[in-house]
Amino acid sequence: MRSNKRVEKRFVLGTALIMAVIGLAPAAFAADLPPGGSFSDDNGSVHESAIEAIKAAGITSGCNPPSNDRFCPDDPVTRGQMAAFLKRALGLQAGAGDQFIDDEDSVFESDIEALAASGVTLGCNPPANDRFCPDDVVTRGQMAAFLVRAFGYDDPGAGNLFSDDDASVFASDIDRLATAGVTKGCNPPANDRFCADAPVTRAEMATFLTRSLDLEPIVPPPPGVNCDGIVPIDAEEIDGAGEYSSIGPGDVLCLAPGTRRDIELINFHGTESAPITVINSGGVVMIDGAGQYSGIDVSNSEHIRITGTGVSSVCGADVSVSGQACGIRVIGSDRAVTAKTRTEFIEVDHVEMGEIDGTAVSIKDDELGRGEWILHSVVLHHNYLHDIGDEGVYIGSSDYATGEPHVLEGVHLHHNLVVNTGRDGLQVGSTTADCSIHHNVIRLPGQNDESDHRAGVMNNKGSVCDVYSNTIVDAAGWGIYIQGNGTNEVYNNVIVRAGRFVSAGDSDGDGIAIHDGSNTSNSIYVWNNTIVEPSGDGIGFHNDPGSDNQIVNNLVVAAGGSSISAGDAEFVSNNLSFSSSGTAGFVDAASGDYRLSQSSAAVDAGTTVGAVATDRSGVSRPRGSAYDVGAFESH
Repeated sequence: MRSNKRVEKRFVLGTALIMAVIGLAPAAFAADLPPGGSFSDDNGSVHESAIEAIKAAGITSGCNPPSNDRFCPDDPVTRGQMAAFLKRALGLQAGAGDQFIDDEDSVFESDIEALAASGVTLGCNPPANDRFCPDDVVTRGQMAAFLVRAFGYDDPGAGNLFSDDDASVFASDIDRLATAGVTKGCNPPANDRFCADAPVTRAEMATFLTRSLDLEPIVPPPPGVNCDGIVPIDAEEIDGAGEYSSIGPGDVLCLAPGTRRDIELINFHGTESAPITVINSGGVVMIDGAGQYSGIDVSNSEHIRITGTGVSSVCGADVSVSGQACGIRVIGSDRAVTAKTRTEFIEVDHVEMGEIDGTAVSIKDDELGRGEWILHSVVLHHNYLHDIGDEGVYIGSSDYATGEPHVLEGVHLHHNLVVNTGRDGLQVGSTTADCSIHHNVIRLPGQNDESDHRAGVMNNKGSVCDVYSNTIVDAAGWGIYIQGNGTNEVYNNVIVRAGRFVSAGDSDGDGIAIHDGSNTSNSIYVWNNTIVEPSGDGIGFHNDPGSDNQIVNNLVVAAGGSSISAGDAEFVSNNLSFSSSGTAGFVDAASGDYRLSQSSAAVDAGTTVGAVATDRSGVSRPRGSAYDVGAFESH
């Protein structure tokens, strides 16, 4: 049985930190905090009280200096950040000398040197240990080793406290950390696993430090919203030219909490520097859309943001399905969010859309044609879409090649979690400039099994979208399909089991499919993707135009067709194929961890691609002597 005792700390706190720690008075601190606490992006997090504790103790200021109003709770901790956390937590003085050759350009150099002088770290490249790797992400196992050395935990307890760390070099450190009561595990309520190879997040680190320092968690007052107007629970038509005409640029229009029918937002006009914000206030807004065409319909509006962050920001791709806490929920309508009639400059975030009969998000104007209007700026991020009858997101028209529909500029879809769609997960058409689709997690797209409508990401005709750092799992057809105007960059994507409803070798099951579409002269670039077990080709490249088409540094495992069907690609280099996940050298493919172990043949096997400066996790490339092949640098 695990002991919860605290072991004696073997360090000396600096005077200032001692005063901060012994002066902690949770009730007083909480009263002094503004509604929602010190940071705007951790409301609703289970780690929020620990984040406030280390903020009060002077261990963190925030993640976005100089304003420092955000903590970035879901970001992984880098080794440089770990040095800063521990230097402040231990009250260390600056170290003498320059022990590492790779931290001169790091803002954490003095923290790193102080940590090295204390003996808490030796370096990252034994036996030489002349490098610290400040930009590398810290895993939970590595975190355990840091804290064991920093705080002198030496009691392993009964040992073997978790079922998943026997092969980890950090197993003994993990047992010591658990015996000291600093960690409980990674899979509550069972907590029989530690997830040693998973990155430790900044929020998790706050909790580990709070426990290590015996700090009292500080619960801030609940978040509040300063409302310039409140929409009552029974209102459906919300008219900025009528009853809500007082709402202008920069104002906040609050939706009263509780269950309501569909809402229609009409005639709201913010500005670029002062958009109008529509937000839930005082609790969750539940829109029961049963029998309605659209849960939220926006028309004749511009510079408007619809956000569910009034109570919590826990929503989207960085949160598990069970942990979703979106502040606005649209359930059961034919469409969840629609925008039409000259609506542009629209942002939708932290909204759950579930059990939708048709397309969850549809934004375009079918009344206007080419040359009449350009729809500017559609931004969808940190939303949770699930159980959708048709497309998860459908932006613009797929009929670009006819010359009829209007075009769009400035479409950005990121950090959305999309689970179980009837048609494509995310589709963007007719977007001719400034488009990106990145950091989304898409699972089970295309479950209606309709030909040409079963991709994870569909870059439809006319679109010039960069598609990067997405994770797409179990697509019925293609993982990513590109048929736009060319110059697209497709990189750092992880695509697993594309073509689940497609016969082995069929091109409809390609992991990444590149086709001409509306492209007449431009090249397309496919770099550093990891593609596992597609039923078709790993990459099927069929773009005839362009003189600089590239397929570089891609890793393909167990393709049902060819690993790379290069077609007219002019530059095909440093791609690797493996017969199985085991031979590819992934950290733990069985649990969905497709990072590379240090023994993988893909490590240092790539060539430099300057446009790909980081990997799927945000780690700087290259980590070793050369780029690694695939979406991740080695673990």
